[in-house]
Amino acid sequence: GGEGEKEAERANIRAALAFLKETDGLLKIEDVLPFFPDFVLIDDFKEAICTSLEEYNRQIDDLKKEMTAATHSADHIRADIAALSQVGASPSPLAYP
Repeated sequence: GGEGEKEAERANIRAALAFLKETDGLLKIEDVLPFFPDFVLIDDFKEAICTSLEEYNRQIDDLKKEMTAATHSADHIRADIAALSQVGASPSPLAYP
C-alpha cells in the first residue's frame, strides 16, 4: 500500500460520502461501510458517523416523546373508565376512536 493507493482510497471515501449526502437520508453510513476494507481509518468517516449518531439520537428522543404521550393518553383513558365504572355506566366503544 503506497501513498498513491492511500490517496485513491481517500478519494473513494470522499466519493462515497458525497453520494450519501445526495441520497438525502435514503442510505446511511452503515450501508456503505462494509464496502471498504478494514484498514480504512475511522477518521475518514468520523463526521458522517457523528452525523448518523446525532440523527439516531433525535429519532430516539422523538420516539420517547411519542411513548410518553401514549402513556399519558392510556392513563387518562384508564381513569375515565374507572370513573365510569364507579357510577355504574359502561363506556361506549365509540367514546375512544
